[in-house]
Amino acid sequence: MRLKKSFYWAIEGVVEAFKKEPNFKIQLIIALAVLLLGVLANISAWKWAVLLITVAFVLSFELVNTACEKILDILIKEHHPSIKYVKDILAGAVLILSIMAILIAIIVFLI
Repeated sequence: MRLKKSFYWAIEGVVEAFKKEPNFKIQLIIALAVLLLGVLANISAWKWAVLLITVAFVLSFELVNTACEKILDILIKEHHPSIKYVKDILAGAVLILSIMAILIAIIVFLI
């Protein structure tokens, strides 16, 4: 029963992020579009593996970024330069991962 609840809470977290976080919603829609392109292009098994891993990394790290930012917002109410620095670094990590995901998708569909 506990395992079932853990899955429920995890799914609830993804659904809440989709409802409340515009960046997650955009990334999920793009990911679904890329996966649909994979179906339409009838890509090979190894390309599916690459795409699925890449999508999982981007979406998961966006969730980590969101969670970290929310924790920081709860802990520090006022503007603080160090908190801004940490949030900017987290956002930068998601940006780098997203750019790499785009490059990976281009490679998967062109090779």
